[in-house]
Amino acid sequence: MREAPVPQRLNRRPGAPQLGSVNSVTGKAVLGTKYAPRTINGQLSVLFGFYECHLRDDEGPRR
Repeated sequence: MREAPVPQRLNRRPGAPQLGSVNSVTGKAVLGTKYAPRTINGQLSVLFGFYECHLRDDEGPRR
């Protein structure tokens, strides 16, 4: 996910604000084309929780 682009952000309209600039209406920064560290950490947290739950309940991988 660190290297993958966000598909919705690849198709920017012509004349869109530059990445990293600030929106004059909302005061928020324009989002970049990569996933934010917070998004990646949230995904990892869910994934680790999923496996911890299954290991705790002894429902690990079957061979």
